[in-house]
Order: sequence, then structure tokens, then C-alpha cells
Amino acid sequence: MCGCIRAIAICSLVFQITTVAQLAVPTYSPGSGLYANTQVVTITSSTRGATIRFTTDGSAPTPTNGTFYAAPLSIATTTTLKAVAYKKGMTQSPVSYASYIINDYVRQAIDVVNKMSLDEKIAQVHGWGNRSIAGSMNAPLYYLTNGPAGVGHAGTNHGGPATALPAPIALAATFDTAMARVFGAIAGGEAHAYSNAMIEAPCVNIAR
Repeated sequence: MCGCIRAIAICSLVFQITTVAQLAVPTYSPGSGLYANTQVVTITSSTRGATIRFTTDGSAPTPTNGTFYAAPLSIATTTTLKAVAYKKGMTQSPVSYASYIINDYVRQAIDVVNKMSLDEKIAQVHGWGNRSIAGSMNAPLYYLTNGPAGVGHAGTNHGGPATALPAPIALAATFDTAMARVFGAIAGGEAHAYSNAMIEAPCVNIAR
């Protein structure tokens, strides 16, 4: 009986040590998103005394690879940050990442949205384009086309012959991410060729 109790106590202690030894994943403030201009980003780990290294070139940071994080970062162009936390005697954290899209088009979009009334914002979610604000907000007209199994007709000069793709529910059943990228490239490329700014896809439609 004593042996069983001792074994349980040892297992419990090992579990507690293992739990404590895992460093917290680095977090970003603010997080991924669209930003109009230079954005200051802070990277933190909730593990006290943890050191953080980060990269911006797509490689995975390690305790010996990447830039030592010492102060908030000023992000001026579209950038993906990857970071890892580490501390002596503890297992390094998993790599975390955050993407920041920064350009002048985002600034213009934010300016337009800030000028819109609530009714105008609601009108935009009806899926009929932006004709209600094109004149008053000096926003260029955009056209959208149906999907998701290929490009549909979207009005004069914005639709035409296009590739008839398989139903997305069939694509999803393959779990083939490479094929999904090809599917998206075909649909997106043809939508763009007909001067559409948006395609109602991709999605997994119901079985009909």
C-alpha cells in the first residue's frame, strides 16, 4: 500500500514539474491585423524572467537564432513577426506569430469607414457593392462575383466564360491543402481577370 502511495506521489510531483517547466507562448499587442501607418508592437511572455527572440524573415526563432527583443518594435511595412520565449532550466515555448498588413490603401479604407453613417455601414453587408457610398465618400466602385465553384456572372464586362470547378464540399473531403490553393488561385485569378474586387468564395457549401 505504501509503495502505491509513494508511486502516486512521485507521478504527481513529476507532472507538476513538467507543467511548470513549459514557458508561456509569446503574445503580441496589438495583434495581427490591417494598419494604416507605422504600428508599435509589444511582445511579451507571461512567464516571469523569460527572454524573447524574434524574426521577420520567415525563419523560426530559437534561443540562439533571431533578434533579442528588448523594446517595442516599430512596424512600418507589411511584416510577419515570429517569436519564441526561453529561460534557463525550462523548456522553450512554441513559436508564435503575428502578421501586420500596413499600406496606404488600408488608410484610405479606414478614412472612408470613419465617415460612414450606421445605415451606410449596414448597407455594405447586404452584398450589393458600394454604390450607396461611391459618390458621397469618393470611393471607387467595386464589383463582386459569385462563387464558390468557379466565377459566376457579375454584370456587364465583369463576367464571362470561366472554369467550372468541383463543389468545395468535394475539395474539403480530400483534406488536400495543395489542391485547395490551386482551386483558390484559379477562382481568384479569373475573378480578377473580369475586374471583380471580391469573389463570394471560398467556402464549404451544403450538400444539395
